[in-house]
Amino acid sequence: MAGGNTYPKSLRLRKNSEFRAVFLHGQRYVCGSISVFALKEKEKKIGISVSSKKLRKAVERNRVKRILREIVRKEKNSIPNNLHLVFLYNKREVPTYAEIHKDVKYLFQKLQ
Repeated sequence: MAGGNTYPKSLRLRKNSEFRAVFLHGQRYVCGSISVFALKEKEKKIGISVSSKKLRKAVERNRVKRILREIVRKEKNSIPNNLHLVFLYNKREVPTYAEIHKDVKYLFQKLQ
């Protein structure tokens, strides 16, 4: 696979403690169905969370996470380098790619 447009492990928030720190101390931005928690840190890292209380079926949660990962992968160069971000999906219905993309692009502009 060509290297420039991937979503490497080094870019992901993986530990529960990292997620908790962003949720507790980060600033929250909301647009439509997406909330983003942003915390200033040394490097850029991104986490994605979809609540099982909102979307009951794993298939639906996984679909939303796949869409969010794809958008983040494509737009990662527009994210500031010194932030830990956690994307949280807030609605009960599965959105389209275009709906999520519009919300995420707006949130990236807010983060600048």
